[in-house]
Amino acid sequence: TAYEIKECDWSSDVCSSDLYAVLCIAFFFLFSSASLADAIPTAEDINGLAETAKRTVEKFMQETFKLRMEYEYNGQFLDPNDRDNLHKLAGKTSAQLQKITASQRKLKKQIEDYQGDDWDQRYGANGVWRKLSADIYITNLNKCEIDFYLALASGQLQRNEILHKILAQIDSTFSHMPSDTINLLKIKTLILLAETESDYMTQAKDALHSPEMIYPGMSCEFDIRRQIQRIKFSGKIRPDQVNKLTDYFSKIDCSDDFELILSLAILQLQSKQFKAFEKTVQSRPETKDFLGSLVLSDLSHRIAQ
Repeated sequence: TAYEIKECDWSSDVCSSDLYAVLCIAFFFLFSSASLADAIPTAEDINGLAETAKRTVEKFMQETFKLRMEYEYNGQFLDPNDRDNLHKLAGKTSAQLQKITASQRKLKKQIEDYQGDDWDQRYGANGVWRKLSADIYITNLNKCEIDFYLALASGQLQRNEILHKILAQIDSTFSHMPSDTINLLKIKTLILLAETESDYMTQAKDALHSPEMIYPGMSCEFDIRRQIQRIKFSGKIRPDQVNKLTDYFSKIDCSDDFELILSLAILQLQSKQFKAFEKTVQSRPETKDFLGSLVLSDLSHRIAQ
């Protein structure tokens, strides 16, 4: 995701963050909508919308963290309620980001229609117009990421429809500016589509092994995520691949990327590489409690079955 989830206190009171997000959105869509029609857009208007979009995405990633990790661990939703919950939260967040994008585009049009002699002073030389354009780009990208989880929690027809729209958006809007986030989103989208549409099997393989996925500025975090996806997609997890990836991970600094650490540990468990798993957990002891909860949830489900 464009906003990384770091380790936090998952038992903290979510109500305050919920209230804050609701108030932010209410402020911009109840008050700003009326005033922006007449007022000249300011940097504060632009920064406020960007901050609201950022908090909206962060709130979703935090609220769905356990649901997403459980799906990655089990490869499915053990409880239909979990699927419904993720679908509901993703749909709500996607709609909120759509509204924010509409407000950002409205500001952009107002700025571009402004005929004052001080246009360059207000919006050009200080980078305000360029920042707003970048904000729209980021909000759209974040919406595509949220839509991926909406697809993940949807029935097959709706799932594939959403995934096709994500690919179209990537090709039309983001292809000229490749980044770790865009490339990973494309890989995950193609892999999910390939599960039900065999025509995308080759495209998914090409994306996972394409030299274009290795480029200057590529982060180690993206490289590890790409390799995790590639190992899983192969259908047969080879111990040597997992051990090689474990050694690679131990040599880089991703200690603050809690979600990435969990993804690697889950892969090690799934491949029964327990020594590698132990090595990862010992080096990142903060993962123990959460990994324990994943294992216990799986055991409870198996017992119930």
